[in-house]
Amino acid sequence: MLHILINTPFRSDIKLLINSLSKKDDLITIQDGVIFSIINNIFLKNFTLKTKRNYVLLNDLYIRGINILNVSKLFIPVDYEGFVILTEKHPKQLFW
Repeated sequence: MLHILINTPFRSDIKLLINSLSKKDDLITIQDGVIFSIINNIFLKNFTLKTKRNYVLLNDLYIRGINILNVSKLFIPVDYEGFVILTEKHPKQLFW
């Protein structure tokens, strides 16, 4: 399953999201959800991501003025094409 975090972690149930992840799942942060990918944020400090891979949408980082150097190494930056590939890979998707 592909988990898509759209909302800021401050407006999402991150604990439920983290507990819903399995090793077969992928997670991508888009729109305001990209805040979750920032280095040393409180949400990443308090939880362990169990997914195979975690991604962050580059365009949404840039739109919000977040430099790629401020993204945690737990996240792989992808462009729109990479996002489409993820949605094709995972027929089941869950938006947070």
